[in-house]
Amino acid sequence: MIDRPDNINVFILYSAKDEDLKSELESHLSSLHRHGYIDVWHEGQIVAGAEKEEVISEYLSKSHIILLLISSSFLASGYYGCYEEELRKAYKRQEAGEVKIIPVILRHCTWEMDNALRNLNPLPKGGHPVRSSHWESADLAYQIIAKGLQKVANDLLAATQELAAVKNKIAEAPVPDTLSVPDANSTSISNTSNDQKAEQLINNLFSLFQTLDENTCAQMAISIVHKSLVKFQELEKNFLKYKFLKAYQNASLYQYPIHVEVTKKTGRKSMGMRDQKELGEEVMYEISRKKEIGALPGHVRIFFPANGGLAKISNLSL
Repeated sequence: MIDRPDNINVFILYSAKDEDLKSELESHLSSLHRHGYIDVWHEGQIVAGAEKEEVISEYLSKSHIILLLISSSFLASGYYGCYEEELRKAYKRQEAGEVKIIPVILRHCTWEMDNALRNLNPLPKGGHPVRSSHWESADLAYQIIAKGLQKVANDLLAATQELAAVKNKIAEAPVPDTLSVPDANSTSISNTSNDQKAEQLINNLFSLFQTLDENTCAQMAISIVHKSLVKFQELEKNFLKYKFLKAYQNASLYQYPIHVEVTKKTGRKSMGMRDQKELGEEVMYEISRKKEIGALPGHVRIFFPANGGLAKISNLSL
């Protein structure tokens, strides 16, 4: 597996009983590999003497695309049990837009009964198995899979390049000075670690607003907003429509780099629903519009997880 910014690492997880189908798929992906779109890896490439579980865990963490070759053999193979922790991390990375997990349906099976798999977009499109009467031949199904994978790889490469450009711009931007405008219910911005993280996060958001088109901006924002605002690898529709796009359109009303002026705890101690609930603390940060506009300030809410995880934007009013 090659670890470089212009290449997409693809990890194939499959059952040994589907070795022949995996080899057929690999042959159809060889053109993508040859032309530099992807680098493919699977456990059959593990060298003798290596610790299998450790190597697979390492490559799962390095991959940009994870292909799950789905069949009754795969579902019964215990892969979910063996690599449950790694796959759990991969699903979280997918929520953050860092990886794509794609089920490739090889044979008829009850894969839709798996909650995690059911929420993913399978290949071939429509979830018709490679080995089925739906296709004139298996080669046609593999061709469609290869084209679908090429599109995903192109999208990931474009997003990676966009993000790298944004990060470079942020890194080169001057560090904004902070102001102090307290009121009865708020405290002025301080030099605490959380406040510094918040200010950087807000500037990251506005950097996206300034440098990307609306659709790309919405996709890239997945990595800096709280997971409860993301659904099916996209910003949740109501948040996108009523909060994010409005903020995108109003971004020019604010002086950039952004100066956080006032911070106020909202009293919210958790984010998400049921088993996805995350404990922590939400803080609202107030930022003023340009002086010549003289309008009411905007607010960005940021959630700080109790476990010390990454701070995320939890709401916008800009």
